[in-house]
Amino acid sequence: MLAAANSKRHAELITRLKELVKGLDEGRFVASAPADADAAGAEISAEDVGDAELPATLTDDQVEEILAPLRLAMESKSPKVIRAALAALQRLIAHGMLSGDADLRDEDAGGADASSAPAAVALICAGAEIVDERCELECLKGLLAAVSSRSFRVHGRALLRVVRTCYNVHLGSKSEVNQATAKASLTQMLTVVFHRLETDDPSTLPPPIVVADLLGKNDLATHTKSATSDDSFENLAGYVQGLLNKAIADTNASIAGIAVAVGAVEPDDGCVDETRGKNEVTSREFDEESEPATPKSNVSVRSGSVTPRHSVGEGTDRSRAVLSARKTLENDAFLVFRALCKLAKKAGDLTVPAVLRGKTLSLELLKILLANAGPVFASTRRFVDATKEYVCDAVVTNAAPGVPVAYQLSLSIFLTLLEKFRSALKPEIGYFYPLLMLKPLEVVIGAPLAPYTQRQILLQCHRKLCGDAQLLVDLFVNYDCDLDSSNLFERTVNSVVRVAQGLPGVAEQTGQELARESMLAADALGCITKLLETLGGWVDDKLGVGAAADAAAKARKLAASRTEEGEDDGEEANPGGGNESAVVGIERAKASKAEYQRAIALFNKKPKKGVALMQKIGRLGETPEEIAAFLRHTPDLDKTVIGDYLGERDEPMLSVMHAYVDAMDFTDQTLDEGIRKFLEGFRLPGESQKIDRLMEKFAERFCKQNPGEYKSADTAYVLAFSVIMLNTDAHNPQVKNKMTKEGFLRNNRGIDDGADLPKEHLENLYDRIVNNEIRMKDEDPELLAQKAEMNAKDGASSFNRTMKDMSNRLGMDVLSQMMFGATKREQMVDASGFMEEVRERAKRDNGRFQTATDPSCVRPMLDVAWPAMLAVFSMSFEVSEAPATVDAALAGFSRMIHLTCVTGMTETRDAFVLPLANLTSLHSPGALRGKNVVAMRELLKVGMDNANTLGGAWTHCLKAVSRYDRLYNYAMGFDDVSLFTDEMSNGDRGGEGLGGGDGGGKRGGASRLFRKSGKGLGSGGRFGSPAFEPPPKEILEALTPDDASVVFGSTDQLDSEAVIEFVRALCEVAREELGARSPRVFSLAKLVEIAVMNMSIRPRIIWSRMWSVLADFFAEVGCHSNLRIAQYVVDSLRQLAMKFLERGELANYSFQNEFLRPFVVLMRQSDAPEIRELIIRCTSQMVSGHVDNVKSGWKSMFMIFTAAANDEERAVVQLAFETIERIIRDQFEHITETDATTFTDCVNCLIAFTNSPTAPEEVCLNAIAFLRFCALKLADGSLGKLELAQLGDDAADDTDGAFNTPPGSPDHRDSSRSPKKPRERERGATDFTDAELDLSYWFPLLAGLSELTFDARRDIRRSALEVLFDILKFHGDHFSPGFWARVYESILMPVFDHVRAEVCDADVQTASPFVQQSPHSPPSAGKPPAHPRHKPPPWDRNAEADAWLYQTCQHCLELVVDLTAQFYPAVTQSPDILPKFLALLSGLAVKNHEALAACGIGALSRLLLGAGHRFDENAWTIAIDALADAMNKTAPDAKGLVKENASGDMVPSASNGVKVEMTAEMEAAVVLGTHPSAWLRASGTCACHASTQRLLVSAAAEAYFRHGRRMSAGRLETLTSALERCAAHAADVNGDGELCGRLARATAAAAMAVAERPSLPDPPLVALEVEASQAALAVLLHLHTAGEEPGSASGGTKGVGDDASQSDAQAAAAAASRHRLAGLAMRILRDFARLASGEGGEAHVVAQARDEINARAPLAVDALKALARFSDDLFAEKVGEAFPALTALVRCEHAPAEVSRVLGEVFTAKIGPLVIGSLGKSRRRG
Repeated sequence: MLAAANSKRHAELITRLKELVKGLDEGRFVASAPADADAAGAEISAEDVGDAELPATLTDDQVEEILAPLRLAMESKSPKVIRAALAALQRLIAHGMLSGDADLRDEDAGGADASSAPAAVALICAGAEIVDERCELECLKGLLAAVSSRSFRVHGRALLRVVRTCYNVHLGSKSEVNQATAKASLTQMLTVVFHRLETDDPSTLPPPIVVADLLGKNDLATHTKSATSDDSFENLAGYVQGLLNKAIADTNASIAGIAVAVGAVEPDDGCVDETRGKNEVTSREFDEESEPATPKSNVSVRSGSVTPRHSVGEGTDRSRAVLSARKTLENDAFLVFRALCKLAKKAGDLTVPAVLRGKTLSLELLKILLANAGPVFASTRRFVDATKEYVCDAVVTNAAPGVPVAYQLSLSIFLTLLEKFRSALKPEIGYFYPLLMLKPLEVVIGAPLAPYTQRQILLQCHRKLCGDAQLLVDLFVNYDCDLDSSNLFERTVNSVVRVAQGLPGVAEQTGQELARESMLAADALGCITKLLETLGGWVDDKLGVGAAADAAAKARKLAASRTEEGEDDGEEANPGGGNESAVVGIERAKASKAEYQRAIALFNKKPKKGVALMQKIGRLGETPEEIAAFLRHTPDLDKTVIGDYLGERDEPMLSVMHAYVDAMDFTDQTLDEGIRKFLEGFRLPGESQKIDRLMEKFAERFCKQNPGEYKSADTAYVLAFSVIMLNTDAHNPQVKNKMTKEGFLRNNRGIDDGADLPKEHLENLYDRIVNNEIRMKDEDPELLAQKAEMNAKDGASSFNRTMKDMSNRLGMDVLSQMMFGATKREQMVDASGFMEEVRERAKRDNGRFQTATDPSCVRPMLDVAWPAMLAVFSMSFEVSEAPATVDAALAGFSRMIHLTCVTGMTETRDAFVLPLANLTSLHSPGALRGKNVVAMRELLKVGMDNANTLGGAWTHCLKAVSRYDRLYNYAMGFDDVSLFTDEMSNGDRGGEGLGGGDGGGKRGGASRLFRKSGKGLGSGGRFGSPAFEPPPKEILEALTPDDASVVFGSTDQLDSEAVIEFVRALCEVAREELGARSPRVFSLAKLVEIAVMNMSIRPRIIWSRMWSVLADFFAEVGCHSNLRIAQYVVDSLRQLAMKFLERGELANYSFQNEFLRPFVVLMRQSDAPEIRELIIRCTSQMVSGHVDNVKSGWKSMFMIFTAAANDEERAVVQLAFETIERIIRDQFEHITETDATTFTDCVNCLIAFTNSPTAPEEVCLNAIAFLRFCALKLADGSLGKLELAQLGDDAADDTDGAFNTPPGSPDHRDSSRSPKKPRERERGATDFTDAELDLSYWFPLLAGLSELTFDARRDIRRSALEVLFDILKFHGDHFSPGFWARVYESILMPVFDHVRAEVCDADVQTASPFVQQSPHSPPSAGKPPAHPRHKPPPWDRNAEADAWLYQTCQHCLELVVDLTAQFYPAVTQSPDILPKFLALLSGLAVKNHEALAACGIGALSRLLLGAGHRFDENAWTIAIDALADAMNKTAPDAKGLVKENASGDMVPSASNGVKVEMTAEMEAAVVLGTHPSAWLRASGTCACHASTQRLLVSAAAEAYFRHGRRMSAGRLETLTSALERCAAHAADVNGDGELCGRLARATAAAAMAVAERPSLPDPPLVALEVEASQAALAVLLHLHTAGEEPGSASGGTKGVGDDASQSDAQAAAAAASRHRLAGLAMRILRDFARLASGEGGEAHVVAQARDEINARAPLAVDALKALARFSDDLFAEKVGEAFPALTALVRCEHAPAEVSRVLGEVFTAKIGPLVIGSLGKSRRRG
């Protein structure tokens, strides 16, 4: 410095410098340790300073002594001297020789009286005023050292002075290096300030900044540099970085170099008087003292003083010092932050480079500061408020698109605010975001597009925005779901999508414009893709997705939560219930907002309906006041529609209008002010009547609140109309001749109740209207002018709605003009008034900002965005051939599909997968290009990446794989559809696809499923047609089928749900392939491959679910009309079944049964006999190959054989039975090995074969024989839980017999045709009860045999009966009574239901079985009808019924009776069995069918005779009552045959008196009183009953004579009374001569009419009377003569069971019936005597009487013999009655000889002794 100083000009400086050098030499400037050092006040050397924790400092006096020459040097104006002084100051500070807090109190702090620290700062800043590049560098180095020093702290306005100095250097320096250095230094200083704020440490130092990044081109806000090369830029950045690093490195270094620095000599370069220009920033511009320290409170900034380091904190509390230091750091940061905001907002002409450079620097520094702001800055209310107050203002002020650099930086700062401070700036973001980020990209009809540069910058901003998923989610949650906010996310997506789609008119552009727009579209497409990518990563991160299975599980969880949105919010679907409730709340809020917006849109179209909808959704009240408030305060309503609504005359609109106006306050306002306020919320309607109503109400309200203004409301009303007309006239550009003031005055004369208004009042009113247009609050004059111009050009009427925007709602028209209006000079506009309005709105917005963390929030975001995204992706792919665009579009598809998969949005997922599959162009392969193959590869990648969550969308992917495989093979010369071309089958079976042909019937449902032919492969021609040309091989070779088939080979990696969805989708594709015109089996083969792959690795439960899908598919496609395909399906099933059966199965599982189910379905539904036969063979192969592993599969196998038994093809039935025969014979033990219930399935299968309509009879008989074998196996007790039966020796010996040997074995004899009676088994074998288990085994077998008893085939019928009863007899001793009861109720007695149904009461069968035919009757309920093959033709129906009756019914009844007698004790333990059985027999007995009645009576008699010895009194009571009841019911009604009106006379004609000759049939009808055929049927019934009663009488007599001693007296009385009634009834009929005569005439007339033999004799009941009287006489006589020797009397009827003893009951019955016996005998003799006497008669009568005498002769003989056996006392008692009859017989001329002989015996045995005895007595008395 000494060398640089001029001795003349700098004498004082030289003197001071020499004194300073002398002091240095004398050691007066020895640094001392700070006060808090270990040895306070101790001197330290320069060498020790570097090792100390704190550097040594100079005292205040030492500092002042050093600063004195430096001040003189700064005043010298010599650049060399000044540079040396600045370098000295920099070294003093850097090496810690100067310390303390520097804070300038005023602008004169650099004077001589200033303190040392502030003075040093002032000196350095003053150096920047010298226009010298090297001085500028030294100044910057000194300032950087001051701010970065650990001991020298710059605070308050000193810090602001430092920042301002650097700022001015950057603005004013002519050196690019100095500008860059100033910028870097300033950035480093700010970094130091805010780093110390965050760390709360005033001594800490951040690392140096990277200058290349600061000056580089990679940041969004790229600094505008001069036109230099990249090498120059690198050199510049390296140089500045070196300066910065050296300056920081020198800070706080040792003091060794101080002397050198002070004594440095540089050559003199003269004096410099030039100072900086006008572009410098003054202190007032930089920091106004009047401005508050914080935006909301006056916080003073404490000025610091020069305080040595060692004196800091003396006399103060340490904690208070810490708080003060923290406050100081906060004040420093705040002042700098506010200063930068003011610099950024500074007004100026941006076309000036220096102004633009300053604006750019301030914005860049703000951006850097905000981007690197730490938690302390972000959480301090002071900084947050400053950000709201200053940063938002600065951003909006500089967001002018005309200056790209400032515009970029403003948007970059705004993005930083979004990224870091959005939670505190919710209202501001809601206001600024649409205008800054959206509106320039939105297309408004009639408005010019934003400049290209502006849109390009915005797209760059959006790209960065789309890279922050959390920001996007927060935007959606806080704005799109907020009712009072704009849909920021939705509008962002739509705006970017609109750019990506291309703007209107782009197609007409050419050259550079077209290229630029194409670049914009590509950038926009990249933004959308980036958005989806970041959202996908965010969702994956939130889900914590590690493995694919975890992703799928969580995706399904999200999907499940979406379906439960409607449930109560309190229900938790997962442990994070709070998050789930928040997500549901977000989705509901979005749905509510969407509903609200729909209501708003509806109001703008139809206001009445809109109001109603608002009220319906609860957003609007019912009162007029509430509706009026809604119209006033809802911003999105169309003002024109509001006016129309308020102008209506009907209610409630009129009341709403009154409430709307009454809510306004016009107090102390002029008329034009009132009109302005009145019209600011709506537009006047077009109809004059509506305007009239509105203005009338306005005038009324205005006058009410301003009394005295006008005389009446009429005045205000008229004047208001004049004002509106004036406003229209003055401001409508289409009006050429404007209204003058005089014209206005003239128009308003006399309106104030006839008087004129004051002229001054009207003139002022005119002036205000002309100068200030009345318009709505949100109307922009410029837009209105544009509207008027457009209306004039094209007559548009809806421009206002088009021009409406969010800015209108928020009152941002000033900002809109500022940002989008065209200006000649890019100068910032003062928006302070606008910012005040924004602040007021922010104060009213108390909504809390939500930060969403749940990935489910993405669902509603995608709901609003996916339609637009889908459109732009598809369009971009279709219209562009650029690889980058194609890749971006496909990436968009891929990422959207991933998002929808992990969030469970199945519908949206499918909406993207299908178009992506269509982009492969495989549906139209003729147009396939290279990019379509790329799309195919992307589709495969989508499938692989989202394999576990793709769900039903797999269908589209797999369909594309199938089509690609065929296309590739076709292009290579092979078409696999030729393998299944079945012309023969198609020609024979008709139709195409899976169900063509005429096969209807039972399989019609399956056939109809496949009748739709599949579509071809597109418009490019079908495969194989001449019009189709495959794409070049070079294109297809980019993706081989093996590459495409990788999706199939990875199915073993899918999770349990995903593999099922995959299989279901592949089945769907296979159905389409097989249903096509040219069917293929590609997917079918892949299904088999996948099934085999997953069969062994999947758990059984998952495999079962997979197979349920596959089973339905195989059952469906197995019915394909193409035989080859159907066979392929069945063979595929066989392969899978054989593979599956290799695995064993544990007991009580049903996997095998489910697996084999498709075979059963195909067996039942397939139309092709070849397929059914193939199924039988496949089943046989499965049994042969894996019989040891078959468990539950037996059920399905038996179902297959059961279906085969009913097959229409004999060969199929024969093959099936051969198979089942082999299975039962060889593998019976395996059938019931693990599941005994399969025994029932086996039995049902055999029964089906016995009922088979097409099976040979031999098969049916063998099936019956196998049923016998099954019964034996069942009785052995080896099934289920039944104990093993123990057979006796005899039973063991019989094991070689036909009963135990399986049918078909070598030793088996035809047991079904001639069965051997089995030997009885030993007692102690297994007992069977009526438990459900026992019944479930036995009853299917027994019921099946029982059903066969009414089979039409004789051998089947007979064999079934014998096997059924052989089983019951052989095993019946092991049946419990309850079991027997169920056998009778369910097996035996229902057999006869068919019989009783066959014979109706109206149809009578007499002794001749073919007289009449009975109608066809359906079988009984619960039984399957016989197959038509087993039914005779209708005309032979009675022949079948009678054949059954004679051949089977009697035999069956006998077997049942014998069974009952054999097991009577067990059977009758159930009290209901015997009564029911007897009721059955008696019911048969009373049928009007002679043969059937005979069968029933015969069985009844057989039962009484065979089992009567086991009857107890109750049983006899039931049996005798049944007999007596049958006798009563079958009493012949002979009198009913004779009608009261029957006559033999000729009937005259009633029409004209002429007698008409009648036919024989007519005469018979007159005689009979009915039609002859009807009378014959009735007479047949009478004859049938007579025959039935004869059988009943015989049965009763036999029962008595066999078991009379076992009957009680009451039963004997019942029996004898019934016999007597029967005889008496017949006698009465026969004794009625008139009745008999009329019957004889009726019989003759009927026989003559129908030419049939009469069925009634004359007399009609002679035979019945004779037999009944004989039976009654015999029973009564036996009772009377019981105990006598059999030969003691001649004649008489005696039963086989007579004995000499008599029971007490018989004795009692004899005593009671002795007179009835005598009476019966007397009646018989009297009737015979009367008949034999021959009284009155003609020749034919005598002949007829002779026949009757011969018929009655045996009865008379029996009566005489009975009389002869009377006891003497009885004979003596009754001789008076008998003697006349006896004497009458003696006189009979026509009495047979036998009668005369027995009569003589009676006289000899009874009369003679009685006469002799009487004579003897007389002699003795005489």
